[in-house]
Amino acid sequence: ASNYENRVSQEMLAGLKQLNVNYRNESEPTRMIVISDGDVAANFVRDPNAKEWYPLGYNRFEGSTYANKDLMLNAIEYLIDPNGVIEARAKEVKLRLLDTVKARKEQTQWRLINIAVPLLFLGLFGWFFNWRRKRRYAR
Repeated sequence: ASNYENRVSQEMLAGLKQLNVNYRNESEPTRMIVISDGDVAANFVRDPNAKEWYPLGYNRFEGSTYANKDLMLNAIEYLIDPNGVIEARAKEVKLRLLDTVKARKEQTQWRLINIAVPLLFLGLFGWFFNWRRKRRYAR
């Protein structure tokens, strides 16, 4: 429901009618993107004399480039694309269901593997670390 539905006075409707403007209770479908970082579209200057800029999304302190450019291009494409090409590009995900008979049959085995193997690795690591520490500092 609209915030402005049943809020417009008769005087305002009459004024709009005089201006040949039709009042709508609802707008046409629209799109909006909210990005809360102002630097997402900022390019920093590499050399002001040569008029060279770092690429969009480049972090000069880390030396890495983030996907700011892709984000901005996808956002613009989303805002101006009436046919939803971005949604058409989305990959199809096929769900492959488990064989329930086999899953029930091997349930205990997989639970044991998922619980015992990490505990075994943790115990071996602790024993090795302790053994190495005793050997190193016992001298």
